[in-house]
Amino acid sequence: MSSSNSIREFGDRLQALRYVDGADEGFLVEQAGPIRIQATFVERIQRTEAVIDPFGREEKFELVEYRKSEFSISEGPTGFEIKDAGRGSSRLISKLLEAVNFDFTISPIAVDPLVWAAKFQEHADRRGLIDKVQIGSIRIGQGAVAQLLVKGTVDVAAAATKFVGEFAYEIERVQLRLAAKQGSIVFLATGAVSITSYIEKDWLGPIRSSLATF
Repeated sequence: MSSSNSIREFGDRLQALRYVDGADEGFLVEQAGPIRIQATFVERIQRTEAVIDPFGREEKFELVEYRKSEFSISEGPTGFEIKDAGRGSSRLISKLLEAVNFDFTISPIAVDPLVWAAKFQEHADRRGLIDKVQIGSIRIGQGAVAQLLVKGTVDVAAAATKFVGEFAYEIERVQLRLAAKQGSIVFLATGAVSITSYIEKDWLGPIRSSLATF
């Protein structure tokens, strides 16, 4: 992520577009400091639903949904994070661009999930095992590619890469099973993670710092 605006200026612009009661959309800024912004983009979606009663008459009613996209912005190449990215992500990015007069660039990041998982363990000072590896774009012949999923009760990283041998391939995601029943983390080549752990917040710092090494 890059922009000529400082983090504080970014926060001020989001505050100017804050969500108010009854609005269609806007930002709720939970934290706005000189180095980091923590905020939520809120969309109010209202639609009309229709049902047919037992006598064949149509009844209409209004349905309101609030879609929330939590995100953070900080300095550095990996300074833009979206939590639980979903259907609202594209609208969020559109509104961020609008907030800073399109002086905001997001560049995709590509990492090796196996390397990332190893670096995470160093930064978190925790150990685990890679119990699932997904490999894609395996070039098995002219115009032919394959996808491979390897999983087990032991560390399968070496077995997975050995299986594809000399084929060209891309590791798409790996699952790190943490020791002492502390859950698991899936690392993706796109720079995303999926955490299944009762102590999720403990891993966010090491995830960010290890990603920043790429």
